[in-house]
Amino acid sequence: MSDNTLWHNYITQNFHRYISTVENSEWKGDSPVEIDIEKVRGQEPKQAYAYLRQFIHDTAIKRLQNRFRAHKHRETTGLKNIQLKEHYLRMLDRFKDQVGAASYEEALDFLLSPDYREYQAEVNTAKNVIGGAEYDSDELFLNGLMSRLTKYDRQRVALAIEKTYFSAWRTAKQTKKRTGDPIDEAINSFTLYQVVKKFTNT
Repeated sequence: MSDNTLWHNYITQNFHRYISTVENSEWKGDSPVEIDIEKVRGQEPKQAYAYLRQFIHDTAIKRLQNRFRAHKHRETTGLKNIQLKEHYLRMLDRFKDQVGAASYEEALDFLLSPDYREYQAEVNTAKNVIGGAEYDSDELFLNGLMSRLTKYDRQRVALAIEKTYFSAWRTAKQTKKRTGDPIDEAINSFTLYQVVKKFTNT
């Protein structure tokens, strides 16, 4: 695919999103102006940048150049398939929308590419918003813990969870108490819980 075709397609899909990121201080003149998108996508990139310089400063032009260069690299290199759990795909979708990325590849560019350094504030904001909402789960906590353990320790944790589950199931079937706090009493009489609790109190 030629550079001109790549440019035409990129501008068609992303120009309005890009223009929305241009700060008021980056416009030449008192306020944003209406730019003819046909003049932008109908020319070669170099000519289009020259046209845009009539209206916006080089700091904004540089961002467009960086994003198009990253887009061209993605389009001209081979594609590979990756697998993600639904939870992580949902997080990536939210991050992509939050920073205004056009694709998953560009979302990763926002995180990793030096061409996207100017967006660090937006990236940090998105990470804080999404991380605070998405990482508050027992499953992710356990994933993080297990990834740091040895194989032997992982097996021991799995066994402890299995024993806990079956013990709780049997206790629930047997208990008839409805006064006081039967759940609190049950966990405080549970041996595995007491073992772990000793470590949290030291």
